[in-house]
Amino acid sequence: MKRIEVKTYNMGESLFNAILFFILGIVLFTNPNGVVKFVIYILGVFSILAGIFKLLVYYKTAQFNPNKKEIVNGMMYMILGMITIVCAIVFFDAIETVLRLTVAVFLLYIGINRLINAFKEAKGNRAIYFINAILIIGAAIALALIQNLPFRIVGLFIVGYSIIEMIGFIFCKRKMNSKMEIKEATIILEKEEDTDKRELLK
Repeated sequence: MKRIEVKTYNMGESLFNAILFFILGIVLFTNPNGVVKFVIYILGVFSILAGIFKLLVYYKTAQFNPNKKEIVNGMMYMILGMITIVCAIVFFDAIETVLRLTVAVFLLYIGINRLINAFKEAKGNRAIYFINAILIIGAAIALALIQNLPFRIVGLFIVGYSIIEMIGFIFCKRKMNSKMEIKEATIILEKEEDTDKRELLK
């Protein structure tokens, strides 16, 4: 009979990833602005470094490839990186507010239109369209009032995922322990059977 083996968690890696995701989710939920700013800073620094790298490559290969377009590209990368960092420091709150309110107004417009159309639908479909419209309007109002709502929701999902992973880790560990106990009991039983056979042969 062919034996089928079921792969289980990589125990150490699974627990480490779950804890890491849990911390990330908590940070993203409690301080989404800080996380987003950090990501923007990293992108800005990478852009500046890419520009510097392009300039260095140009100066090293200028005698073989005197194409000054690389200088322009390098300078553009550096300027773009600096602008990104400055905007994150000075104008981040204003940009976030404008984008959030713009999306909220757009969702509110869609929700109101769907609410109006819901009354024009047949009675059978009216309830579904009405609920859909109310949900969209509610999402628009929440987005307008709660700062960084999408990032907070993502943070909650990450926390939920990490908790599920931790529960899976605990159950998997218990299952593996029970299998080890059964295996040890089987080995002891086999040893006793071998001892009995030897005694019979004597």
